[in-house]
Amino acid sequence: MNLNKLNIIIWLLLLTALELKAAKPDSILITPTTNIGDIGWFYQFTFIHKPPRNKVDELVLKLRPFMSTSTKFNLNHWIESLGAIRSKESYALLYLLCCQPILIKHITAFNSLAGSVRTLNGFKVLNKYYLNNEVNSNLPKQEFDNAVIIRCLKKPPTCYYKSD
Repeated sequence: MNLNKLNIIIWLLLLTALELKAAKPDSILITPTTNIGDIGWFYQFTFIHKPPRNKVDELVLKLRPFMSTSTKFNLNHWIESLGAIRSKESYALLYLLCCQPILIKHITAFNSLAGSVRTLNGFKVLNKYYLNNEVNSNLPKQEFDNAVIIRCLKKPPTCYYKSD
């Protein structure tokens, strides 16, 4: 093979690799201090797949109406459905939405959803499906939410991140 053909092949491989990297947003390595405000979209988590591979992926796709303010969407039902899956991915997503620190610098689809899930039934769903109702649901809301977070922090998700 002559040098020109080899250079062309190398450039084509390099351009292809750059296009593939540009097509997928950088994955987020989740740590206990990762700020939800820094997360732009679900597909930054490597346990969420596009196209869908499992029920959690399908539920993420169903969020499109929620992101459009012109469409009615039952977010309480969506949160309950996510918890009912009882998979490590559904727990990880609920955990991230409810238990990670949140300091919003600018509004993104993800931190907007996190705020909504936290104010709706996210903590109740975590308690019901993943904590086996350990936390007394008769506590005042703030105390209940804090108790759920404390218990969840002791059981961090196992599928935060995986390298491709």
